[in-house]
Amino acid sequence: MINYKKIILASCMLLGITGVNAQTAEPESSLQLGVNSLYMPAFVGSKDYNVFLLPDYNLNYQDTFFLTVEDGARYALIKKSGWSFGPVAEVAMARNEDGDSIFRVGGPKTTALAGLGNVNTTLNVGGFASYDAKHIKGKVDLMQGIGGAPGVVTDMKVNYVNNIGYFYYAIGPKALFGNGQYLNDYWGINNQQAINSGLPTYHTNSGLVFYGVRASGLMPISKTMLIAGFVEYDRLAPQVANSPLVQQRGSANQLSVDLSWDYYFKF
Repeated sequence: MINYKKIILASCMLLGITGVNAQTAEPESSLQLGVNSLYMPAFVGSKDYNVFLLPDYNLNYQDTFFLTVEDGARYALIKKSGWSFGPVAEVAMARNEDGDSIFRVGGPKTTALAGLGNVNTTLNVGGFASYDAKHIKGKVDLMQGIGGAPGVVTDMKVNYVNNIGYFYYAIGPKALFGNGQYLNDYWGINNQQAINSGLPTYHTNSGLVFYGVRASGLMPISKTMLIAGFVEYDRLAPQVANSPLVQQRGSANQLSVDLSWDYYFKF
């Protein structure tokens, strides 16, 4: 008999959820390894879409330490009444001026970033708060960038989680906020960039980066294998959508579709 209850405990992060589910089972450790295919804009604000192929991993150690591709590393230092608090660290991949990525396997290289220079890989570090109830899960991350984009970001997600038989799903809103440094690193255009790119200069202030909604699904297909995916729509906020990069070379509407195949191990 497949223990789907324990598989779903470790699989919550594939649904875009990070948190502790003490109501479901005793804490245990698990690891998921697989392949993740993603159809999404070449960069946030792009109108050009690419297919990316990435490694997928999801480590859950005793419902205390979590490591995933999307949500980085986080340690639940304090856990009480469904709430968890602790440090978090995530890596934001570089945005290359030539529009390429080592993970791109399909779609043309975008030329929209020509003349704007690279935004190097960034390590975001800070703290998180998450809440985990029976059907409601949410999290807030507050992080400072180190490296390529040294700004401050706040990432927020809330999900309603349930199942139909062995199919588990989650749906809910999401939003990202950033300070002026963060927004201008990615969507601002200084004098030199304006000369190099032909776009007008642009400077903005702190505020909402985007808001959106995600619907996710997960299906265990054996004792050690599962498939998961999501569809996500984001709308860029005016501070970002009004950038000449988006106005002249991109789009304020962003759609992403994901499908992953993972092996599941307990230890």
